[in-house]
Amino acid sequence: MKEIRIAASEVSNITSLEWLETNGLGGWAMSTISGLNTRMYHGLLVAATRVPVERHVMVSHLDETIESDDQCYELFSHGFQEGFGKCHLVSFEKGLFPTFIYSPKEGIKLEKTVVAINGENTTLVRYRLLDGSFPITLKLRPLIAARYYHDYGTSLEGFAEECHYEGETLSLKPKQELPTIYISVPSSSFEEDIQWLGNFSYAVEKYRGIEGEEKLFQPGILTLTLRPEDSITVVLSLTRQSSKGADELLKMETKRREKLLELAEPKSDDEAKLLLAADQFIVQRQADKRTIIAGYPWFTDWGRDTMISLEGLCLVTRRYSEARLILQTFVDSLSQGMLPNRFPDQGEEPEYNTVDGTLWFFVAAQKYYEYTNDCEFVKETIYPAFCEIIEWHERGTRYSIKEDCDGLISAGSPTDQLTWMDAKVDDWVVTPRHGKAVEISALWYNALLITAGLAKQFGDEERAVSLEQKAAQTKESFQSLFWNEELGCCFDVITEGERDCQIRPNQLLALSLPFPLLDEVKAKSLLQCVEELLVTPRGLRSLSPEEADYQAIYGGDRVTRDGAYHQGTVWSWLFGPYYFAVQKFGDRTSKEEANSMLEKFLNHLNESGVGSVSEIFDGQEPFFSRGCPAQAWGVAELLRCLRAANKQSH
Repeated sequence: MKEIRIAASEVSNITSLEWLETNGLGGWAMSTISGLNTRMYHGLLVAATRVPVERHVMVSHLDETIESDDQCYELFSHGFQEGFGKCHLVSFEKGLFPTFIYSPKEGIKLEKTVVAINGENTTLVRYRLLDGSFPITLKLRPLIAARYYHDYGTSLEGFAEECHYEGETLSLKPKQELPTIYISVPSSSFEEDIQWLGNFSYAVEKYRGIEGEEKLFQPGILTLTLRPEDSITVVLSLTRQSSKGADELLKMETKRREKLLELAEPKSDDEAKLLLAADQFIVQRQADKRTIIAGYPWFTDWGRDTMISLEGLCLVTRRYSEARLILQTFVDSLSQGMLPNRFPDQGEEPEYNTVDGTLWFFVAAQKYYEYTNDCEFVKETIYPAFCEIIEWHERGTRYSIKEDCDGLISAGSPTDQLTWMDAKVDDWVVTPRHGKAVEISALWYNALLITAGLAKQFGDEERAVSLEQKAAQTKESFQSLFWNEELGCCFDVITEGERDCQIRPNQLLALSLPFPLLDEVKAKSLLQCVEELLVTPRGLRSLSPEEADYQAIYGGDRVTRDGAYHQGTVWSWLFGPYYFAVQKFGDRTSKEEANSMLEKFLNHLNESGVGSVSEIFDGQEPFFSRGCPAQAWGVAELLRCLRAANKQSH
């Protein structure tokens, strides 16, 4: 695999590029390549204290200073300084791990590698003096936040300033309700220097309308000597002593990631990068369960995102056992024919306010069956869940979700946000789509036919016939009600007989899912409409620029941001439905154009969250990335498209 290599001199603003390491428990290490934390979510040790939720920023920084020939060179920078300081970074690489090269003067070149250990709240920071003819002194100053990751500026509250240094390990328990932090530095000495530093401010949070500053706790200074070709590994952990030493942990994590690539057999460097990105979202939910984190650094696990992402993250990558555990996790939470929309961040009961998340489950599980042929699991676990869901939708479940007499699903009220376009500010539903939404009808139709196919296979003939008849009615109603002859595409929502003719990307699911709802003529017309108004180099707009409600820029405070979230903002995951709709219904030229778009989209792996895919982008040029810099369904859909394209080329 060829690493992503970025020379600091070639980047106009090295504070705009972010790196991410995750630990499979919901925690991470994350910052910009400059070392300047621009988000309140950045930190070297961010731990999920109730896996995979209740995240806390434990260690914010590990400030490094090189001393040589009576000169001091700071390799760090902070938001309260003028500019961002001179961090002396000369290059950054993202291969298996993020690696930084610093050269504060001729004759000194220091390499730093950051590694999050899978299955542990542990981050390794490895330093290696690459060249030079003389030793250097490296001083490390840990800066502790010890706060809930959403609670900006609360570090001082209830903070205990005690620390202990013994056996080359610094330990401190900053708050009673939080675990002890252990910082182990081989061959080090420690000088206690307790002070609060700040005020730290975070530029991205300011852009998001979140003002404020915080102070961080410095317990003291850890000092060590590095000689040419020497390396040492610092361990930041919530575990007193790992059963493995730092070097062995690094070897194990290296081998684990190499095995992921070996298992999936990537056909290109870009595919390898996406395979490593995919790994970051698959996490534990309790010891025997798995789930998918929707995005870093602030989302938890959402049912909708999980089901959309399952094929790209787990099946394309051949991680079938984890796919099965994820499906089992959500089946275990099935309630009144609904899968959870999300598991809340602080461990409350799951929320079930979704109409599409449950229906995406049919597509995800069917894909699992196609990849694995796991008949026993599908027959014993998945098929009964399918039948239960359909029965609940026939008679009605939460939020007025119910099959209407025309065979289409109706859901919600003016105060509900049940589809993926779910932004809501207090009582304001930004994108009201209650009633019969176009993609819900497509998902319902597919759910019926997928279940009918299993019913036939498992000898449930009566149910199979009934479901096929129901699907035929759904298709007939869809074609008569949703087709907008004037615009040559589908209406977005039908509410109490009123048809919403705003042009949105949701209609693509009537083409891209396993069982399309439109004929070839209408499909080509729909695709032409989408290509003219919604397709961008970074995904699809959520609303046509020709609509009065269109918002081109995503930013500002919560009200402004949520007001634009699904009103023109570009979404990376929507490239998947578009790409596969083109593969089904496009001509040779349009397929070539879609593959060219995919190739250009892959340039984004060198932008924003390096090696990953951003959640959203502005709706107009230059299509700045916004939202989460690492989003599960963006990675999953790009990986799914790339695997399909690579198959075509081979």
